Amino acid sequence: MINRPLIYSIVLIVALLVAASLLENLYPPPPAPPPPSKVVSVSSSSSSPTRTVPDKIGNQLTLASVKSGTVLSFVVTAYCPCVKCCDEYSDGIFADGTPVGDRAIAAGASIPFGTTIYVPGYGKAQVKDRGEAITEGCLDLYFNDHKTAREWGVKILDCTVYYE
Repeated sequence: MINRPLIYSIVLIVALLVAASLLENLYPPPPAPPPPSKVVSVSSSSSSPTRTVPDKIGNQLTLASVKSGTVLSFVVTAYCPCVKCCDEYSDGIFADGTPVGDRAIAAGASIPFGTTIYVPGYGKAQVKDRGEAITEGCLDLYFNDHKTAREWGVKILDCTVYYE
């Protein structure tokens, strides 16, 4: 005795798999977005790190050959000194050892502490902090309260980096 509902179910599943395969071939997934065109990075092969930035065609340029005031694109988020934002690091001290103050930026390790960055809508501030979630090409702005930090949201901005 043939179990027709079971056969119909198997045929339906096979038909769905074939249709999905055909659709995947007709509509392949979109390509991954290109990496940010301007990201600061550090090469620490020598005793003094060399800060580099890729130009528009991907060649690494040392910041010595790029003038202070270079505009770079960053994903910019915000945080405050509360436990929700900083977890166990909500001790009132930035990663560079200075006490928490009015303005500061957390950045990836490729941007040295003390680097001044102008962020549109925030102003000029120095890199004083790091963070587990702060990767290259990202900045995290310090605000004194959680509400203001949450209202900032996530933005992609062209920021001006000043270095000594």
